[in-house]
Amino acid sequence: MSKITILQTDNRLKLDYLLLSQQVNKRACDYLNLQGDLNYKYMFIELNNEKYKNIHPATAKIYIVNDFLQKSSGDLQKSSGDLQKSSGDLQKSSGDLQKSSDDILIFLDSDAWVQNCHCLNKIINMLINDSTKHGCYSRDPYIKKNTYVNSGSFIIKNNEYTKNMYQKIVESLENDTENSQYKNSWPYDQFYISKYIFNNKNDFNIFIPEILNTPLGLVFRHNWFKTPQMYTDLHNLINEPTKLQQIIHLDFDNCYDKKDFPNKEEYGYQYYV
Repeated sequence: MSKITILQTDNRLKLDYLLLSQQVNKRACDYLNLQGDLNYKYMFIELNNEKYKNIHPATAKIYIVNDFLQKSSGDLQKSSGDLQKSSGDLQKSSGDLQKSSDDILIFLDSDAWVQNCHCLNKIINMLINDSTKHGCYSRDPYIKKNTYVNSGSFIIKNNEYTKNMYQKIVESLENDTENSQYKNSWPYDQFYISKYIFNNKNDFNIFIPEILNTPLGLVFRHNWFKTPQMYTDLHNLINEPTKLQQIIHLDFDNCYDKKDFPNKEEYGYQYYV
């Protein structure tokens, strides 16, 4: 049975919307485990301010994911060991990772959460069964200033490809002096991750923005605007957990991104709610 971890990280442990998104993501794991075909667990890692004090916490997420991958043995055929911390106390973090046997990593920002379990399970199974793809991302909104994909809500396999991928992303972060400003300014981690994904886009499933991204996301919802609607959406899923379980039939042929990059439109739809 393939093992999937939903991972979040932050240095603000009492952040209100983080606590809400944690509840939703943990509940999504519990429900998905009842389906029986895959094993989901939730993990939170406290971001160490001292360890990453020279870069913005948003950029430091690259190191969190890299550590997860490098300290794991996950592959879809072979695995051993356990994660030090999984679903337990949602307000406490693991600090360090021990050897992991996870096959799939789902990374979600503090303002991101699982919106629909049925569609997520389908996307995960599609990824597992396709040896040519190593992860799933959604495009950022199609506006000129934006990057190719959004790195606040994505899915990657835990294998040699993604381990090498993240080592290269870390090297770019540390050695690319021409773009060093993004260590501490927008788009932060997204600049480095998106650059790699664009240059290797045939190795990934790239969806339109509203599948794994945006405040109106169908599978993952990512409300980077932090509007009141974010709290409404999260409370709705907490108070009515059956909403997570709704059966939605997506026509995946129409969910894959087909637009060019770089984006040409100066202004456009940004999914503001």
